[in-house]
Amino acid sequence: MIDCFRKTLQKQGLLDDGQKLLVACSGGADSTALLHLLHQSGCAIEVAHVNYQLRGKASDEGEAFVDQLCKDLDLPFHVKRFDTQVLAEAAKVGIQELARTLRYEWFADLAEAQGLSFIATAHHKDDKIESYLQHVLRGSSLSGFSSIPARRANVIRPLLDFTKKEILSFIKENKLAYVEDESNQKLDYTRNKIRHQLIPMMGEIHEGFEKNVLRQMQMFEELNLLYQGFMENMGRRVLRAQPGGLSIDLAQFQDLAFKRLLIMSLAPQYGFELKRVDEWLDLVDSQNGKAIYSATHRVIKQRASLLITSLPSASDSKEILIHEGQESLEL
Repeated sequence: MIDCFRKTLQKQGLLDDGQKLLVACSGGADSTALLHLLHQSGCAIEVAHVNYQLRGKASDEGEAFVDQLCKDLDLPFHVKRFDTQVLAEAAKVGIQELARTLRYEWFADLAEAQGLSFIATAHHKDDKIESYLQHVLRGSSLSGFSSIPARRANVIRPLLDFTKKEILSFIKENKLAYVEDESNQKLDYTRNKIRHQLIPMMGEIHEGFEKNVLRQMQMFEELNLLYQGFMENMGRRVLRAQPGGLSIDLAQFQDLAFKRLLIMSLAPQYGFELKRVDEWLDLVDSQNGKAIYSATHRVIKQRASLLITSLPSASDSKEILIHEGQESLEL
């Protein structure tokens, strides 16, 4: 596998001489394999580990494992601890969503502070299939069905050409230790249900389904490029910049043959889920002053246009007291 891995690095132009990497390592099989492969390939690397403090003693054991692994390989080790449960409850978001945000923000800050060119993560071919199926269940836009990129900005994924089976074979052949995260086996999370239940079942129904999914993802990736260009052209016809926001010219919009596609490309940019696209379309024929809201924006019908504006944040608002007996208030 090491020879194929080095060819992948060279083919994808992921690494140039003299560039240094920050490797995200949880201690699991995938990230441990990635760390050893990069080290054996002679890459200059430092290691980052996030302790989410969600699994009690097991979280600390995972941190200790990666720390010792870095000592054995003589690699710089960085760790960050988050009280993820408390932070998720305060932010009113899912733990998985918050954990992803926390780690990537820290990785970016750490890479910049250490002068590291890239952040390497251990996503592999099986992850691409799981992500595709997640987007199917959520009702994703076209871009969601595209493949996970081998490189986005300074984040690289050198294992995308390899399956989980190949990674585990590398681990076994080289007698490498790793940490087993028990939460990956639990069916509390959608991704685990997809991994342990849905994918095996679909494989039984149609043996070649995984190859078909990967082939479709490549097709969607190219279609998405066409789609983005088409949406930009449509946007130039109907979108107008306004003080404090953006408006949709309804006269131009009504002539479009692809109204839903345009709204699907706009809605997520302003905090609306795709399942709310019909609300935008209903607004076109509604009375003046009718509005719909996301957590961050408002869309309001104003005569011949839909006006999209951001909602004021808490810092922009002020408290106004209305006193007993007061008959008017100037604003």
